[in-house]
Amino acid sequence: NSLPDRVDLKDVAVGPSDVLYAIDRPGNLWAKLGTSWKRVKNTAGKYKSIAFYSSGELLAITTDNKLKQKSTADVKSEWAEDINVPFKLISISIQGNKIIGVTSSREVVYKNHKHSWVR
Repeated sequence: NSLPDRVDLKDVAVGPSDVLYAIDRPGNLWAKLGTSWKRVKNTAGKYKSIAFYSSGELLAITTDNKLKQKSTADVKSEWAEDINVPFKLISISIQGNKIIGVTSSREVVYKNHKHSWVR
């Protein structure tokens, strides 16, 4: 599975060991190791925003506006949903130790890694 030449990307993030991750317009998650792209299994049409913590956690917003996280240290780890998000997120980014998000009502929110969300 190579990334098509004219794929329409909607988000990218650099993970541990300089692995590049990308989400295409249909919501598929791709990973680039060295020079080859591979589509991540079981991700077809599910994602719209991704970000990385320096600790190696991959955070993703799903197409149904849920925040999920996965350890990249264990390639077999499953995605876990963060059930403590009090609103629907449409986008996320990482700034230092904060997750910054945009909600479906276009509010900017944030949280420190292990704390509560703040509007």
